[in-house]
Order: sequence, then structure tokens, then C-alpha cells
Amino acid sequence: MKFSERMGYTQPLPFQTDSMSEGLKNDIINLYCQIYQIKCDEANDFYNLDADKFNNDIWENFFHNISGYTDIQIIIAQVKKLEWFEIYDFLEYVCSYINDDDVYNASNLLLKKQNSGFRFVDHILIPISDETDMKNVENAINSNFDNGHIKIATQKLSEKNPDYPKIIGESIDGVEIAIKNVVSNLYDDTPTNKFGGNIKILKKHNFLDGHPAYIEILNKLYGYASDGGIRHPKDRDYKITEADAVFAVEICSAFVSFLKYKVSSL
Repeated sequence: MKFSERMGYTQPLPFQTDSMSEGLKNDIINLYCQIYQIKCDEANDFYNLDADKFNNDIWENFFHNISGYTDIQIIIAQVKKLEWFEIYDFLEYVCSYINDDDVYNASNLLLKKQNSGFRFVDHILIPISDETDMKNVENAINSNFDNGHIKIATQKLSEKNPDYPKIIGESIDGVEIAIKNVVSNLYDDTPTNKFGGNIKILKKHNFLDGHPAYIEILNKLYGYASDGGIRHPKDRDYKITEADAVFAVEICSAFVSFLKYKVSSL
């Protein structure tokens, strides 16, 4: 937090989920410029790309304009005309074109500094609520415990018209599979086809806290997906929103990350 914010002279940046500040827009443009300038330095072959080809590909394949030599200032002028969500499209395009972890990390750093509501996870921009949740999603994807369900959920979360019930279903499927995998890998017990049965097995082996409230939370999480019309169509008196889907991805990712940590610490 800056001095002026700590002292109360200015307000911290709001969490940006459905808009983009001028500062964030400029930071994204500056990142593009830095990548371009690196390519203009012939002594630096870090990205192994041709700078002019890079610009021309953006001009032709992102903006879908007539091909030809494209100056950097022309690209900048076009980016400034974009809607806030299209600038995120531009950032994704540039990052995927370069396809380097350092660029994705630099992008996440600027998104964090500008309090953006989005981060790159597994090279895809997804909505997040805070940095801890982003780490949990990354850990869950990399855990190999959930047979890829969390990754599918995050991919669907980044789609133009997300299927929120499907995202929640995939997230909780990831938890179910992860629990089965822990049961089969750590213990002689055969996993059951029931979520609650596998929770009982982990409780029996003291893998999970046996407090009734804790077990009830896990069972209700699964029950929400099974009985709330998530896995099977059902009339509901509420609408499932992006906030519901993000919450499900994050809480399920946190539980899969927890399982990974518990297994690695045994």
C-alpha cells in the first residue's frame, strides 16, 4: 500500500472485475512495448521471435486488419480504442504468442499491482478473489489428484459464455476424485462410489479431522452439487452466477490442495 493510501489521503484501487483503470490499460500496453523493444535489440534473442513479424501477426490475426508493415504506434493506438475486456483479449494474445513463463509472471504481477480481478492460471485468464485462492487453484491443477477436473472448471470459467452449473459440477467432481485417489493410494480400503463413504474411510484412518461439524461441511459441499440442480437439471429459486462458480472453483481447489499437502506430509 502506498504512503498516501496508508495515511488516508487517497483511496486504494478498487477490485477491478467489470472495468479497467487507465493505469492498468497503460501497464498492459507498456508490457507489450517492452516485449517489442526486446525484439528490436538484435543482440538479445531471448524470445527467438522477429519483432516486425510479432507486430504484423497482432495486426493481422488479433485485429484482423489488412496485412502489411505495422508500426508499434499503430498497434498502441488500436489497443487504446478497445473495450476493457478486449484489452484482456489482447494481453492473452500477446502472452500466448510469446508463450514464456516470465511473460505470464510479469503479467500477473502487473495485474496484482493494479488490483485486477483476473490472473493467469495455467496460461488462462480467470476471475479470482485473492492471491491465496489463485495459488490454491494452481496447486490443485498441478496435484494430479483430481484427474483434471479443476483444470476443466477453470478453462470453462474463462469462456465467453460460461456454464456456471457445469463449472461447479466439475469442481466438486475434482474433490470427489481426489478423495477416491487418496483412499486407494494410501490405504488398503477400496474406495466406495459414495462421497460420504470415502470421507468416513479417511476419518477412520485419522487422515481428516473427525469433528462432526468439519465432516458435515464436506458432505454438504457434495450435497449442494448433487441436490441443488448442479449435476442434474432442476428448478431453482435462485440463479447461479459467476460469483457462485468462482467460489466453487476456489473452495474445491483449496480442498484438493489440502489433500495434496496432507499426503506429502505423511
